[in-house]
Amino acid sequence: KKAIDLTTSKEHKIIFKSNVASSYRELGDYNISIKILDSLLKDTIINSKARARIIENLAYTKWVARKKENVLLV
Repeated sequence: KKAIDLTTSKEHKIIFKSNVASSYRELGDYNISIKILDSLLKDTIINSKARARIIENLAYTKWVARKKENVLLV
């Protein structure tokens, strides 16, 4: 989390926050992970590669948290 505070790059902050969300997922804190990833998707500065990674991480986290639900509502 310290890297998030130290960087001045918006893109790096998004990547670091995505990594924090993945760490929370690995610890089983799915709701915190989902909240972070949802907030990142609202950022308009995300490039398409980072956005795709965040969507994938969000879908996977929701699937792990609630395996019986359809997490990719299309």
